[in-house]
Amino acid sequence: HVAFANEDNPVLKEASSMVLLKHLREYGMAAKESQPGHAKLRRASVMIIISQDLKILMTKRSLKLKSHPGEVCFPGGKQDEEDGGDDVVTALRETKEEVGLDLLNISKDAMLICRLPTLESLNHLCVTPIVGFVDVSSEYLSSKFKINTDEVDKAFWTPLKYFWEEPPVEQFDIEWSGGHFVFRKYLFQHTEKQSFSITGLTAHVAHETASIAYNQGGDV
Repeated sequence: HVAFANEDNPVLKEASSMVLLKHLREYGMAAKESQPGHAKLRRASVMIIISQDLKILMTKRSLKLKSHPGEVCFPGGKQDEEDGGDDVVTALRETKEEVGLDLLNISKDAMLICRLPTLESLNHLCVTPIVGFVDVSSEYLSSKFKINTDEVDKAFWTPLKYFWEEPPVEQFDIEWSGGHFVFRKYLFQHTEKQSFSITGLTAHVAHETASIAYNQGGDV
């Protein structure tokens, strides 16, 4: 566990950030198919963007969508033929389509740092989470948003450490897709008047990312 004492000290803050990113980089970009059956499923990807101030980007899906309307998720979606079977290309394309961020071109210090194990969604998609880091603030990235309102109702940032330090309001174990899955539900208070319910696959991926960053390995 990384100490966050005196977080306002820029030297300590930078050191803490470097340690967390090192843990994620060590996890690696190699493909991690968590279940043999995932190879038979249609593929999708989600992008976990970590900003310089160690926040992760989340979106609330448009109520116009047929699939999971109004739910909180990461930028992402189904793999298209144009992606050439590349999970990373899918995550980058969907991020640009949904929130307007061309991740690898928005900053010279943007990088992809790891790939998490695949998950099977409720719609029986094989979902690959891709984690990227952009060495600019969440406020700056927000200024570059071009929200696709057909798909996204709202984009917002959540501190990565929230999913490490804050206990979920609900948690239980289930068997899913031939494996063990920990269902979590978080209620994130974004502003005084607005909170977001973060559940299921999205909550799992956020918790896994935070667990790896804080060097605790995660559930998988």
